[in-house]
Amino acid sequence: MRRQSPWIVAGVCPGIEHPLTDSDTPNVPLEGTDYMRRFMFIATALLSVAAVLAAPLVSAAVQSLTIASGDTVNVTCGTTLSVALESNQTNAALKCAAGTTATATPGTKATSTPVATSTPVATSIPTPTSLPITPTPVPTPNTLGTIDGVSVCADTNKTQWHAPALYNTDGSIKCTYGYEQGDNPHQLDQTFGPMGAWWNAGVEHDISYPWETMLENETKHSAYKIVVRGTDAKPLQPWYTISGQNYIKAFRGTWHADGPKGFVMSKEHSFSFEAQICSPDNNCGIARFGGVQDLGARFITHDDPTAVGGIRYDCLYPNTSAPVGHQCDLVGPHSMAGDAQDSRRDETWYSSNLVNHNTASGLGAVSLDFGIILGGVWSPVHEASPMDAMSTDPAVRGDYSPHYSQQPLIPQNVDAWHHGTSLEVSALGLQVTLPTTNGRVTASGFTNRYGNVVQGCTTMGPDCVPFQFTNVPLGYEGFRDMEYSQATGTPSQIISHELINPLTSNSLIVWPN
Repeated sequence: MRRQSPWIVAGVCPGIEHPLTDSDTPNVPLEGTDYMRRFMFIATALLSVAAVLAAPLVSAAVQSLTIASGDTVNVTCGTTLSVALESNQTNAALKCAAGTTATATPGTKATSTPVATSTPVATSIPTPTSLPITPTPVPTPNTLGTIDGVSVCADTNKTQWHAPALYNTDGSIKCTYGYEQGDNPHQLDQTFGPMGAWWNAGVEHDISYPWETMLENETKHSAYKIVVRGTDAKPLQPWYTISGQNYIKAFRGTWHADGPKGFVMSKEHSFSFEAQICSPDNNCGIARFGGVQDLGARFITHDDPTAVGGIRYDCLYPNTSAPVGHQCDLVGPHSMAGDAQDSRRDETWYSSNLVNHNTASGLGAVSLDFGIILGGVWSPVHEASPMDAMSTDPAVRGDYSPHYSQQPLIPQNVDAWHHGTSLEVSALGLQVTLPTTNGRVTASGFTNRYGNVVQGCTTMGPDCVPFQFTNVPLGYEGFRDMEYSQATGTPSQIISHELINPLTSNSLIVWPN
């Protein structure tokens, strides 16, 4: 069910607010009693294991022992010791041939045991990490587990875009990452060069940047989505938004679209953006910049036949950056998600970097109003308990019909496991206040996270965000996916990056994506 509210992008209001961090979970220290309980439990367990190992082993008996990471168990066998190592490299079976029994003591070095001269004398055996074992082939591509029976790909580079899966030469799925990162940025490499190279000394850097909010890439990497509109081969046709003087020929951006988790935790999420902007005479320039997008007031919607339009809006989190009396406005920066019993399946953000944060310093500013609709979010926010959206347990996030697709309640059967695999640009408005020459902007420097030009920056950071403008026409320009396709008669550029296992028809994209 696609719904959106009016969005006014023209005009900027004064005021500034200190940013919110985007940290998902607070660090909660264990209390002293909890530490003591754990210590006593571990100590008791170790003593129990020692007692078991100290007793003579019964002939042909099978004994099991689990050791903690970093521990060593030395074993002495009175006859011949054989070792069988499983392919997962974590389980091994040690067998002492029938004859004189052996003893084992964890944490102490085994010593040779005197035996009859007719029986071979045991010698010290290397620790398990150095046992001379014939290697067992390890399944490729890795041992990171599986999703619906498909291996999980090793995520070795968290700064570069990748498709949701890797494929074999016959086209079958080799492994899945379990999440998707949006559109392929390389579709515009000829127009803009490698993504991120403009600020990263010419080296590609697709995902994240030095102005990320707190630990975004380190702890919430899978929430980054890349948006590409227009390609090198097929740029956008001239189309003018309401009040637009110029048109956007192509654009590419990275957004930290953190879905329901981000909706609950923070109203500010980072972005990077570059666009080819043209005047009506097709004289084009390129704009590049970044910062944070402020989600504004955050609303929970309800199906309500008595309300206007059949939808009731509850202001869950007022916009603390807005003037008093306008902190729950549905005009300007605001965002919406469905409640537990709401039929809404999308999440809509109408955000802005500069609105309510304009310092009017006289140095200039870069303003980007950006509206996105995360399709198929499928993780409603409980109005009475919003933090449930943070849970890794789908039963906590949404244990109500119709959000369960079928039993059993495993990840592949709970549609609330997703957080959206498509992204619609529902409103984009760009305006620059910088010095011009002959109606064109060519400038570079730094802004704070909200787009206000600042001075004194020597390195990039949250409030030293670089910008580059080259031959950009002065004026206002915008873009909307649905209106553009309708006006130009071109196919929609909204792409679903869902990944389905052809063997089971289950999704290979899992929470939190």
